[in-house]
Amino acid sequence: MKYITFLGLGPKDGYKELITFFENDAENISCTKLVQHHIYENYKDQIDQVYVFTTKESHERYFDEFCQIIPESIINEIQIDQNITSELFVDHLINILDDSDDVILDVTHSFRKIPIRLLFALRYVEAMKNVRIRSVFYGEVEKQNTEQSFSIVHDLAKDYQMQKVTEYLSQFDRTLIIRREDWKELSLGDQTIENLMDALAQFNEMTEFCNLDAAASTVLQISEKAKAIVNKRDKASGENPYILLTPLAKQIQEKFAKVSRNNSETQNLVEIICVLLQHERFQLAITFTDELFGRELIRNTVDPNARRFDAGQIIKQIHFYGSKRDKEKFPYNATQYLKEKTGLRKDAHIWENLYQRFEDCFEPYGDNIQRLQSIVTIPGNEEVIHHFSTDCRNVVNHASTSSKTRNLKTDIEKTVLKMLNIIQQFDQIIKM
Repeated sequence: MKYITFLGLGPKDGYKELITFFENDAENISCTKLVQHHIYENYKDQIDQVYVFTTKESHERYFDEFCQIIPESIINEIQIDQNITSELFVDHLINILDDSDDVILDVTHSFRKIPIRLLFALRYVEAMKNVRIRSVFYGEVEKQNTEQSFSIVHDLAKDYQMQKVTEYLSQFDRTLIIRREDWKELSLGDQTIENLMDALAQFNEMTEFCNLDAAASTVLQISEKAKAIVNKRDKASGENPYILLTPLAKQIQEKFAKVSRNNSETQNLVEIICVLLQHERFQLAITFTDELFGRELIRNTVDPNARRFDAGQIIKQIHFYGSKRDKEKFPYNATQYLKEKTGLRKDAHIWENLYQRFEDCFEPYGDNIQRLQSIVTIPGNEEVIHHFSTDCRNVVNHASTSSKTRNLKTDIEKTVLKMLNIIQQFDQIIKM
């Protein structure tokens, strides 16, 4: 582990020896002028190299004393001007830090500008290298009485990490994207926050793999974990310990407010696709809508009263026999068959023997197929479905071109919403 620290000039009469201890460990003390002594003694089994930033003046005043409390063999001195630019600071850090380094920082004995520049520079370096900031120490002098002062060493790493958590939540709020590897390295040690971050990462993985089966449960998890942040109260003070995260957690919770355990799976998926549209995740919205349309054709043919689509259960219910591959391809092939039977396409493009098996399996559900046909072949609906397939789905998913669409973004939004409306009509007409 690398330890980065500073030597400033201190007060006019120099640093004085203080009783020094960590904020949550008052029994483990050191009597020292330089807080680095206490930090090093507590972490020396983990520290491989120490990098100390000095100026010409601070070197002359304190460097020899610094070398008495830390072995010279691991000390790397970097002399800088106290008015160093952020760019030069970044350059120094890039040269110091390697990929996957663990780092502790100490900004106690420094110039006023340096700690701020350090934090800005660290964010830049973290974006370039996979370093892990384990601790950010600051020794605060506190007078207990007129005779004795103490140096209480605070670890500000959690505050530093919380700032990054806020950025990740803001990123998800804007884009619906967050990667698990982004936050796993933070070592938050807070299960409530980690539960929310994990749920957001699951959403990202669900969308990456277009896993429609996991969409509703993943969003419900997000809502529950965000609610836990919003409603958390400290037992002693009664206040919310996540006050910095609460506004973003509320926004994320409200984003998915219409997704509910009381809804059918179809209604929840419709609401999720609407959220995708609002965040301009058009390709994903198209893919989910296309898959949902096919599922709903099958579900409303076989079992309109089922609250969710279950391919395995439907295969058993209609006595569809075939190879493992036939069963894996069942949703796609059954959708193509039902599009033909409802008049949406002329040829299902499936093998003749498979087509005949579908004829036998779906024969008892002819009335439901006719009801679906009465919806999809309404002139307005049929036009929307064909436009969705040719001028939206194919254009976005297959890099095709369309001569009919000038503003593709607006057209996709309107067309997907119309498709969702048609999907919802399937249930409405059957329940009449």
